[in-house]
Amino acid sequence: LSALGSRSNLGADLANVCREVLVSNGTSLEEVGLRCFIRFAARSYLGNTFIISPVLPLDEVVLLRQRLIDARTAGWSSLREVWISVLTCCGSEVKSRKARSREEAEAFV
Repeated sequence: LSALGSRSNLGADLANVCREVLVSNGTSLEEVGLRCFIRFAARSYLGNTFIISPVLPLDEVVLLRQRLIDARTAGWSSLREVWISVLTCCGSEVKSRKARSREEAEAFV
């Protein structure tokens, strides 16, 4: 993990390290089908509640993580909008929950 750069680029750096390791072993992210999810904390807004993303390809998770970080920095209304987009995203959550409608997500958040 010493190959990883600053914390602000951690997601992209981690994705690049994964890519390099897979390529050096004769495969790729696409061939392996590497997918993951985010368990994101925003304690000042959510206490001990976490935002949990759907299971997505690594590159999508890296982008979503950055959106969540930027939104958390911008404030509650921004974080709420990104969280709603996570809840309405197609794909399955960790426990295979279906995507919520916009109305359901707004009521939840």
